[in-house]
Amino acid sequence: MTKRQNVKINMYRKVSDHISLSEGILDSIPAFKNAWVSFKEILALILVEAGVQLLNRKGAAATKEEARELYTQELIIIVGALIAYGEATNNEEIKSAANFTISALRALSNNKFIATANNITALAQNNLDALKDYGIIKKNMDDLQQLRNQYDAFVGKPGEAKITKGTATKNLNTQIKKADTVLENSLDKLVRGYKKQNPDFVTGYKIARVIDDAAAPAKPKPPKKDA
Repeated sequence: MTKRQNVKINMYRKVSDHISLSEGILDSIPAFKNAWVSFKEILALILVEAGVQLLNRKGAAATKEEARELYTQELIIIVGALIAYGEATNNEEIKSAANFTISALRALSNNKFIATANNITALAQNNLDALKDYGIIKKNMDDLQQLRNQYDAFVGKPGEAKITKGTATKNLNTQIKKADTVLENSLDKLVRGYKKQNPDFVTGYKIARVIDDAAAPAKPKPPKKDA
């Protein structure tokens, strides 16, 4: 992944995070909301492909292990919140279902790990409103799902070839072009419709859309000719 791609992806995430914080106002312009849903799906794929590129530098075996470790570390945060909530409400079912240490999660076989992660995720989703008081919000669940997508990409199905860095690079370029198209042709134009009723939302959107050019590599200047 190039530095330019990296700063673009950071911009995509800032845009997505900003819109997520104002979901309640989106219904007034359905076309904008639909475009944002498409953009989120594209961004999720971008993050998966970017993760494949990063982790494949260490080889297939290390890639799978590191992807699982990243997912496990995010999962244990959800587990801690569920246990605290179960203790506070004296809910034995939740405490029992979430009764895992990070060491225990690491020790599970792949199939048991996936089943356990699915149960924990479903439990958190079903109690998401209550978990806000324990630091877990929708963004945490979205982050968890992105890491799960990344892990699934490495695990694959028996007999399937591993995703290669070259394939990930090609896929990443394709998804970035799609994200730019949705931004430029839909979101950037439609967001103007919120200006009258929600000017702060529009201002924040424009700020999030700025690419940090200082972080991107500058094009080399041609050498000066001797006078």
